[in-house]
Amino acid sequence: KLEERKRMGCFHGIGHAYFRDVAEDKLKLSDICTFGNIYDQKMCIDGVVGSLSDYQNREAAYETCHTLEDTTLLSHCLRAVTNGIVSGMETFFDLYKEDTVKTK
Repeated sequence: KLEERKRMGCFHGIGHAYFRDVAEDKLKLSDICTFGNIYDQKMCIDGVVGSLSDYQNREAAYETCHTLEDTTLLSHCLRAVTNGIVSGMETFFDLYKEDTVKTK
């Protein structure tokens, strides 16, 4: 079992790995990023839409966000599009900070 921060890193990587499938409408965001806890889901969303925003186009990333039904995840997704994967690295990894994640 991975520590929480390392597990979230894996979820981010999963999102990044599948962003092209989402861009090509082979998968929906909810097919990939609705597993694990809320932090895992947010990191997965960051991986997908951050990459989509930076490597494809922002409009497609915004459209992808609007496929989410959960308003908390939708809000997070829209913020991730704005921040992108490169330009928003400080915000992008806020979920790793000590005050956000409970450590065991």
